[in-house]
Amino acid sequence: MYFADKGASTTVLMSQVLVPALLGSAVGGASGVRMAFGFGWYPRWIGGAVLGMVLGLTAVFVVLAAGISAFGA
Repeated sequence: MYFADKGASTTVLMSQVLVPALLGSAVGGASGVRMAFGFGWYPRWIGGAVLGMVLGLTAVFVVLAAGISAFGA
């Protein structure tokens, strides 16, 4: 929530921080587990956790840098 503007409404907060973080971490988690499975790494959840965290933060930074808002706020 640190990345949202001061005094931002709930809609702006969700569109700029929560939604991109959730989508990025979900895609990153699934990709990380798949990548760990492909490389034969064990435990696989570590790859999913690391890649999910990286993609979640990356998605938030990209959305904030581009000024994209999912709800038009």
